Amino acid sequence: RMTFHKVNIISLNDLPSDIIRKVIRAGRESIDNQRLVSHRWNTLVTEFMNDRSYLPVVEWIKFDSSSRSISMRIPNQFTQYFGFKIDSNSANSYFFSRPISSVSETIAHFSRRCSKIHFLELTLNGDTIDDNRLISNALGKVLIEESTGIPLHSNSSSGSSCAEYDFMLLLH
Repeated sequence: RMTFHKVNIISLNDLPSDIIRKVIRAGRESIDNQRLVSHRWNTLVTEFMNDRSYLPVVEWIKFDSSSRSISMRIPNQFTQYFGFKIDSNSANSYFFSRPISSVSETIAHFSRRCSKIHFLELTLNGDTIDDNRLISNALGKVLIEESTGIPLHSNSSSGSSCAEYDFMLLLH
């Protein structure tokens, strides 16, 4: 005699919200993919992202407008979360050179995705009067434990809306 067992299939969308929240917390590095599961998952990810205490820490960010360089140090497991595609068998330092249309938008991208920045160092070109305000707005509500700001004065102007910056990422 043949017996059939009833199999219950549960989709990710059918999980209770408290379970989804636990999955989101455990899988921060793939949070952008979690948004795609359903509208409810997207809403819960947004709720999670609005509570900064759950977000990873950025060890430091350094920006130097005169040398056109941005450096940052983040935990190794959060490279994808911060938007980097890196071979997992690589070294702990990575150098990028890519066009950045807005330094303030780049800093805003990283500050929105972290709970705090341990150290922030800004070396700004004194030609732009609004540099400090733009950077301050870009940082938003992120907690910065220690910071330095060093203005540089220069008479040169690049005239370009999209500059090429060297970007160094250190992982720990």
